[in-house]
Amino acid sequence: MSFSIFASGLPDFNYERDNCADEDVFEATAVINAVRQLQPSAQGVAEAVYDYVSPSAAGTAREEAQRGGVTIHGIGLARDVDALALGGRAHAGGWIAVSAYQTVIASRLSIIPIGTAEPGSCRRYTFSAGAEHGYLFTQRVMPILEERGLNNYGVLRQMRCAVQRYRNSMGSIPMLQIVLRH
Repeated sequence: MSFSIFASGLPDFNYERDNCADEDVFEATAVINAVRQLQPSAQGVAEAVYDYVSPSAAGTAREEAQRGGVTIHGIGLARDVDALALGGRAHAGGWIAVSAYQTVIASRLSIIPIGTAEPGSCRRYTFSAGAEHGYLFTQRVMPILEERGLNNYGVLRQMRCAVQRYRNSMGSIPMLQIVLRH
């Protein structure tokens, strides 16, 4: 199954990709814990990846590499959110909102999106002065990805791409909306 991502932000940013590959599923709490342990160095990233991969000695090398990739993208996303906060006046009302929707087949001929009226289909992270933005953002957003079946490597990678591209074109106060559809 694939997903689509649409991101828009002020002043004039749009990022859209359809039919993105899901790839493997991850556990949201593992990514949040890896980001929590993040140190501002390459060694900190390597240690977080090792901590995430090492407990599963029974897993194959491929599974371990994929888990490491998920952790790296989770940590990378957190660092990119931190960079957004540093790149402007984020504490003056900046935010990132993530909406996640699933699609179910209602009959053989029609596909009906669900989630538009569901409570909890959107999570918003508001920047505040002196906060650990990357960690708090992942803590806020990862549960909704897991609830909506979007807790996979492809989603993390595309969210990271959207945040990186937005960082290069944002105004002084980051305001970014990311919409994911499965």
